[in-house]
Amino acid sequence: AQSYRSCVNNLMPVFRNIKMADIDTNVIFNYANARKRDTNRLGHQIKNRTVQYDLQTLSSIFTYLVNTTTEFKVNPMKGFDKSFIPLDPPRTRFLELNEIDGLLKASRHCNNPDMHDIILMAFLLGMRKNEIFLCSTDYLETENLTNQWQFRLPASITKGNKERVVPVPVEFEPVLKRLLTRKPCPKGGNYVFWSERTKTHYFDLKDAWTQCRDGAGITDFTFHDLRHCFATHRLRRGMGIEWLSKIMGHSDISITMKYANHASKDLHDAINNVPIPIAING
Repeated sequence: AQSYRSCVNNLMPVFRNIKMADIDTNVIFNYANARKRDTNRLGHQIKNRTVQYDLQTLSSIFTYLVNTTTEFKVNPMKGFDKSFIPLDPPRTRFLELNEIDGLLKASRHCNNPDMHDIILMAFLLGMRKNEIFLCSTDYLETENLTNQWQFRLPASITKGNKERVVPVPVEFEPVLKRLLTRKPCPKGGNYVFWSERTKTHYFDLKDAWTQCRDGAGITDFTFHDLRHCFATHRLRRGMGIEWLSKIMGHSDISITMKYANHASKDLHDAINNVPIPIAING
């Protein structure tokens, strides 16, 4: 939900004075072309993926209008060629367990006492940052057959706008039990994590994250990369990729397949560790 708001904020300055009915492929092309040359608040050039997110949001708005009004018959994004906005290769940066351990140790010295548990939740449950920020104990339930905890995330907080069940692994249960004993969020919402300063859920933790990452001596690693760590280490330990895809909330299993390349290294290590002593000529 928050990412959609960000995209709408990017679209508004350009399209505020343009009637929706006047937006065609030429208008969209001019916007995308100008947006590609834009820079963010840090002075870095906008990535093609960001431009595509903006266009996906615009397409969603038109889809809504087509489905709910009689004035709009066609979504102009359907005829828009996005080939001139190629996506960068998917990022799959991840950490080995000793590096994760170093990151968690560094988080103990962070000025935000929640960072250790937030990092651990991202790594062990594979949840996105905003899903963790907006996660409420109201979403916690017990699965009928296993009697184990799971979060049933509502569509309003997930990236794909679809309800998703995220199992709580046994290794995270002691942490969750401790979190459940904390005093409730003063401004309501029963958030698992909330800020002592704002008295509500977190909106950002960039400074605290940078402090943890730098304290661990880790470079070129974002908070979202913890999801890559979750996926890679679960695959390494034998989780079926179809189940991993469901837990991560991917719309297509092909999105999850990018993590299989890292896991395949372990297959080679496994077979090389048990060579068959057979004489082969030639």
